[in-house]
Amino acid sequence: MSSTEATTPPPETDFDHHAPSLSVSHDVVLATYADLRERCPVVHSSAHNGFYVTTRYQALRTVTGDAERFSAADGVILPSRDLPKIVPLEYEGPEHDAWRTLMLAPLTPAKVRELGPVIDDIVRAQIDGFARDGRADLASAVAETVPALVISHMVGLSAEAAPRMRELGSAMVAAQNTDRMPQAAKEFFAFAAAQLEDRRQNPRDDYLTQLASGALGDRPLTDDEVGGILMSFFIGGHHSTTAAIAALLHHILTESGVREELANDPGVLPKVIEESLRLSTPLAHFARTVLQDTEIEGCPVPAGSRILLNYVSANRDEERFTDPDRFDFGRRPNPHVAFGFGGHLCIGRHLARAELTAVATQLLTRLPDIETDGEVRFSGLIGGNLRRILELPVRFTPETPDARQNRTADGK
Repeated sequence: MSSTEATTPPPETDFDHHAPSLSVSHDVVLATYADLRERCPVVHSSAHNGFYVTTRYQALRTVTGDAERFSAADGVILPSRDLPKIVPLEYEGPEHDAWRTLMLAPLTPAKVRELGPVIDDIVRAQIDGFARDGRADLASAVAETVPALVISHMVGLSAEAAPRMRELGSAMVAAQNTDRMPQAAKEFFAFAAAQLEDRRQNPRDDYLTQLASGALGDRPLTDDEVGGILMSFFIGGHHSTTAAIAALLHHILTESGVREELANDPGVLPKVIEESLRLSTPLAHFARTVLQDTEIEGCPVPAGSRILLNYVSANRDEERFTDPDRFDFGRRPNPHVAFGFGGHLCIGRHLARAELTAVATQLLTRLPDIETDGEVRFSGLIGGNLRRILELPVRFTPETPDARQNRTADGK
């Protein structure tokens, strides 16, 4: 906006990220965001008692980079829900730093490197399940399974308990903004409490045992707080990574020249991953509360307002990214905000990138002629936030028993 428009209120809209039309169509979601970007860096919606929405890249960076004016402490979900706080997302200041330090323990770059062989084994086992079939749905056979198994191993869940956490976490995400949410949350937190009690009775060398007897500062953690940690790991580490894996594989298999470039130079994979994250950002929205009368990119926003940050729209902002709807892994720079920005930058980003790398590398190595086979089915917004590929059917030359035997003999 120009300086002459600095005091002009943001445009009014009835945008509602929970609208049924956005839940059924991927294309409608992107078209709606493009329309919002054309109006202003910030718009005001009449839905949910009124809230502001950032539509462009710089507006989102302004908000996420300034905790003095914009706080996550009143909740990052809009409309608010009656649940324990999401850690560390819904804390600011020293409390946020304490939670973040506690949760970073298994997610540091060094810990992720240590987890590398486990991630490889998990990916290998999932591909083993369909490599001799000649056909598969990568969304369900790989993208949906790998992150849950990785997160479960990381925190110390058994192979039997992992599917239950995935089931309960999925139910909670799908129930957002519905009357099913209280029961879904109750069941998830009961599951977490049972796991903690088991660790207290039967301690072992895992992260859950550390949490079961852990402390935040000078006080012990409560079961609900640990449940909140698991919820954060699951939503951030499972659902978003599931979506990111499926999107990456879809881009590799369908975008012109990407497959060939990877075959010639596997070293370009990190660039492909970053562009996939930008173009197919899994989590669309997080909210903040405005702490003081202020302006965002020339748009006045009063204290006490709620503001919804639109990460998908920011990553497709024409003012920041040239030809933003095109997949271009040679894009330089590529400062996408798929993992957020500022003090709440995603703590699981190193793990997510490790999983994306392992899946793409192994799949293309073992099934080199893999290609899409039929309709790829995209979701709209799930729970007003998550975007993902629901079905990614592929076909390929089946892996022979000799190939698998040779691979096993080589330890791969």
